This record gives sequence, structure tokens and C-alpha cells, in this order.
Amino acid sequence: MERSEQGGLVHPGKQNDDLFPPFVGDLFVGDALALDAVNTERLVKGTRRDLLVSPDAFAHWWHQAQLHYPPLELEQGNQEGLTADPGVLDTFKVLRTALRRLFEDVMAEREIHEENLAPLNDILKMGSQVLEQTEPGTFRLRDNLDAQPQARVFLPIVRSAIWLLTEGTRSRLRTCHNPRCHLFFYDRTRSATRQWCCLKCMDRARSRRRYKQVKEHESMQ
Repeated sequence: MERSEQGGLVHPGKQNDDLFPPFVGDLFVGDALALDAVNTERLVKGTRRDLLVSPDAFAHWWHQAQLHYPPLELEQGNQEGLTADPGVLDTFKVLRTALRRLFEDVMAEREIHEENLAPLNDILKMGSQVLEQTEPGTFRLRDNLDAQPQARVFLPIVRSAIWLLTEGTRSRLRTCHNPRCHLFFYDRTRSATRQWCCLKCMDRARSRRRYKQVKEHESMQ
């Protein structure tokens, strides 16, 4: 990976296969940044596998996230290089675990434990907001992140989670209907009938079901 003058990692145009194993598939199916952060762990033959096995892999995922989500989702300043080191990756994984447990508890209507809110609140403390004028009579809130640059990554993820929990419709927070997948997504369809993380996953699940039905029919003859 190339490095900028400020020490941040600059994505050199690698493809997913360079840093992620072949089972990955689509990186962004959650329709919410916080859910796609949780989805960096995937089920492979019933075992949860981590896509982010190195700081380079994390920096690559973050770069792809910046391309996938519009600038307003990622907020001011997040397009700059990410300083990817083991400490940043460790912090992300603590946050990811807390988000997974939090979303699972919300979906199951279980009691929410404060220990799963603590990592989110710790990250919210990293940043402060200032009011600035963009043009005469027009204002906006901007994050003041000079003290902790890593907040440029973690704050958008946490604020995505906050939106899901405070403004989103909880019944639209789901996991893929494929029992071999279970990736999280937020259903933004008008009919609120989305069941699959992606069409490829739906096709695979239906193919397995048809194959099973054929085998069962043959065994009965």
C-alpha cells in the first residue's frame, strides 16, 4: 500500500481478491454503513470468518465504503487517507462486536445491555461539532476531528447505527433469509418485503432447496 505524506494509507487500486478471500462476494449489501461494518464477518460452512485480517484489508474496505456511500453518509473529512494500524483495527473490531450484539438484541426484542452501548458512546466522545457558514445565510454542522483522526472512520459508522436505532423502522432491520448467510440489511423497499441480502444469495438458496426437493422425490420412488 502506498502512503501519503501525512502517513495515511492511500488505496492503490487493488481488487477485492487481492485482500479478501474468494468467499467474500459483495462487500456492501446492508444498505446502512453500520450493518456493512458488521457484515465484515461472514458465515462460511457454518463458521464465522473475519474479512479484515490485516490493517491493509481494513484500509481497503474503508476505501470501498467511501466509494459505495455518498459523502453525506460519510461526513466532512472522511475522504482523506486512513491511518491503518493494528490499534485502529482492534478498535473497529470491538465496535463491530458491540454492533452485532446490539442489532441482534433489538431484532429479537431482548434487553439491551449497557456494555454494548459503551463502545458507541466512547466513539461519540471522540468528536465534537462546530457550526460553520457555507455561504451567506446557509449553515451546517461540521465534525471537528483534528484531535483524533480515526474518528473520521468510527463516527460515521456509529451515527449510521444511531439512525437505525432512533429513526429507522425496526421491522425493516433484518438478516438474510438464506440460512447459510445471515448477513444484516435494512429493507428500504416500498413494500418492505425484502428477504435476501442480494439476488445471488437468493438464487443459491433456491437452487439448494430445489436440489433437495429433487433428491427427496427420487428417494421416495
